[in-house]
Amino acid sequence: MFLLNPFSKTQIELPSLLLSEEEYGTFKDVAEDTNRPTHEVLLDRLVLKAALLADPEKCSDYVIMVTSHSVSELKFWRSSDPSWSRIENPDRMFFDVIWYKGAFHALSLFNEVFEICLSPNLKLKQIACAWGLEGFCRYLVDCMGDLLIVNRITDETYTMHLYTRAFLVFKLDEKVMEFIKVKSIRDHALFLGRNSTIAIPANEFPGCLSNSIYFMDDLAVTSHEYGYEDFGLYNMRDKIFEIFPPKDVYTTSKFQPLWLEACP
Repeated sequence: MFLLNPFSKTQIELPSLLLSEEEYGTFKDVAEDTNRPTHEVLLDRLVLKAALLADPEKCSDYVIMVTSHSVSELKFWRSSDPSWSRIENPDRMFFDVIWYKGAFHALSLFNEVFEICLSPNLKLKQIACAWGLEGFCRYLVDCMGDLLIVNRITDETYTMHLYTRAFLVFKLDEKVMEFIKVKSIRDHALFLGRNSTIAIPANEFPGCLSNSIYFMDDLAVTSHEYGYEDFGLYNMRDKIFEIFPPKDVYTTSKFQPLWLEACP
């Protein structure tokens, strides 16, 4: 298992993520239900999201935290540790994890946002909860200092593919510690995907549309077999979907598309 910088090609070897018998059984059940080899399901679902405390190429003391699909715990690894540590919470499953304002934050199945304190004592502190979300696809986003939850609403086609039909955006009001639904992200643009969620000031990037959400397919039930095809651009001002990327640039692939952001 490695941490890879796709720009510098630097690879950092990580300890193996060891599974309990119960965890392995969960992934094996998914493999049987979807008629896929267990190792393929593990590759696809063992690490759902990952967040870094610092850039490993600039800092020797860093932490990486990951979520796993269908597993009710978070795992983290300090660069000085010999193995991964677990944050178990049997009543919660986590969708997303990000580094925000000096701490890791995780989003649970029940739309709770937890601040994760790693030292001096490990603990999860619930800071807020969002209401009015639909479906099972949500993202945590650090949008220039604002903490957002983006709710991606999908429907299923006759081929079992999921397609996106709407987005809802909620912003944390730090005065009352509640998530408030917003209709605009103003001059920003969001890039949503399974590997990471990126927010940028659109006016600093020629060709980037402000107040918009760019999204890649990370939901399709049968994408491993038929390819990833639910991607596009959602214009929040006009409430319309647009084609992105152009069809002559990207074609359906069995490999999941990712967003990449170069670090300054």
